[in-house]
Amino acid sequence: MPFKNNEYFQIKGLEIDKLPSEPGVYGFSGPERSKQYPPETWVYIACADDIRHEISARLSADSDITTRWKPSWVSYESCPRDKMSARAGDLIRELQPMMNQLF
Repeated sequence: MPFKNNEYFQIKGLEIDKLPSEPGVYGFSGPERSKQYPPETWVYIACADDIRHEISARLSADSDITTRWKPSWVSYESCPRDKMSARAGDLIRELQPMMNQLF
């Protein structure tokens, strides 16, 4: 099952301060209408102790996520720390994000 809240936020204009500062999983997905990859293609999924901090850090860093793949959307869901690794693993297996497949 995709992210439980089924909400996707456009990165352009994203209000980082409104993201939850709690543990959970998050993911970046590709742009709509791209010749590189189709719309619902996931770029990267991970878990974090602080969703807001991790998304902010990933977007502000000069990383492959932002420079090579240029995602347009982010989604997240809060979950307990003891379940977030398993949940991230489930999402990675289901959605097969490109960057997670490189490792």
